[in-house]
Amino acid sequence: MLGFARGPLSHSHYIGVEASADVIDALAAQVGAPADFAVLFLAGLDFPDEEQAYLAEAERRGWAAEIVVGNDTYAVLRAGTERSWGVAVTCGAGMNCVGIGADGRRVRFPSLGAVSGDVMDGGGAVGLAAVSAAARSADGRSEENSALVPAILHLSTSTILGSSIEVSERRSRIRAARMRASLPKAGSAGIFEESRTLII
Repeated sequence: MLGFARGPLSHSHYIGVEASADVIDALAAQVGAPADFAVLFLAGLDFPDEEQAYLAEAERRGWAAEIVVGNDTYAVLRAGTERSWGVAVTCGAGMNCVGIGADGRRVRFPSLGAVSGDVMDGGGAVGLAAVSAAARSADGRSEENSALVPAILHLSTSTILGSSIEVSERRSRIRAARMRASLPKAGSAGIFEESRTLII
């Protein structure tokens, strides 16, 4: 390893390709770009057109003579094995999976959550499944012992855990409703229309 740098959020779905590349630009400068070869495995590059858009931006910035761009799941695969083939599963804000055969064939799913047929769509869904299992265990609907789940969060029972989650979500919904109610008073139809798209 010739250098290491860490930076802020670079997910292109949240900040756009150009702003994401600005983050990488600063990090690349810290580790000595331009390089002969750069591999960019980034969260959010879920489709070929997203990879191509990011590759074009990376090439425009001249980080390396040769650049490879792909989804961050490939980085998980590379971190897990020195072989050129295997299967990697990523579970963070989202969930994704990639498989590369010994013959080089690649298999990937869209991994967009329920809309692409996934049973779970990330760490939040896995966590919610654990909370649900704890509740079923506590009231006798399941024989599995899931008392550890509320204990991890320093709560005594799954009922208290469930109540805490519900109250938090309720407060979020109330805040969103108050924001929406105040939008017409903002005095700008443009702001109202843009915000309505985000909230409704």
